Amino acid sequence: MQKRTVPRSASLMSFLCDLWRKQDGVSVIQFAFIAPVFILMLLGGLQVGIVLIVSNALEAAAREASRIAIVSGGAGQAAIIKTEISNIARDRSGGIIDPTKVIVNVKAYGNIENLARPEPFEDANANGTYDIGEVYSDINGNGVWDADQGVTGSFGLGGQAVIYEIQYVWDTLIPILGNSRYVTITARTIVVNEEFPDA
Repeated sequence: MQKRTVPRSASLMSFLCDLWRKQDGVSVIQFAFIAPVFILMLLGGLQVGIVLIVSNALEAAAREASRIAIVSGGAGQAAIIKTEISNIARDRSGGIIDPTKVIVNVKAYGNIENLARPEPFEDANANGTYDIGEVYSDINGNGVWDADQGVTGSFGLGGQAVIYEIQYVWDTLIPILGNSRYVTITARTIVVNEEFPDA
């Protein structure tokens, strides 16, 4: 009796079919594909949540600290107000915010109608824009014409409008937007000071 030989291609096909039907190790391979994506999404969601917590804490700090400045006389209270803003931000964020890295910017205006308006000038050539040499009113007293007449760094006098802008740079573990890991979070509030005696 002659031995029947199976062609090599048939045995290879049989092996591949058997391999295709087997389920051994499928869970491990699926986990290897899905786990990195799941972990990345989990970390991204966590980072977005932290950014929202920090943003909410900065908004609360701006709101609460500006209330102190409204009634207490801004100019003499600058250091106290900045410390208060930093501490409120730290407390409201559950300690996530480092109070030494909170940046507080303020800008005062004569009244609420003048917010972000340019200093008045005489438009000698009637082109609608300020040109060097045209006469202007130096509202903020810095010696140059400005497109924004606010006094930077001033907590304002009694009855003046003040913009509080609080910034915090958060170092994320992974880049959320673009290539940078750093996200600058900003909160703003606008208040009008009570009529307190000017210092």
